[in-house]
Amino acid sequence: MCVIMEKKQVSPFQKNRNEILYNFINAGIAGALVFVGAFADGEITSTGVCAALVAAVVVGLTKFRDYWTGQAEEYKCSILSFY
Repeated sequence: MCVIMEKKQVSPFQKNRNEILYNFINAGIAGALVFVGAFADGEITSTGVCAALVAAVVVGLTKFRDYWTGQAEEYKCSILSFY
């Protein structure tokens, strides 16, 4: 009796889960540092909190986007990829 075992396909997201998580946390830390840095003058107002929060989100998204564009080729879906 011959048993043919198929190779289990592993998606790039599963293979690089730790790297993606690391870069997501790194982007969050960068955003948190911008948020905390907004209070360096000692005044905490609602306008300052809103502006710092927006800036933190923008910095976090930009940092993660920089990582993701560097990895775009690895996650690109191609019609003619047969492996």
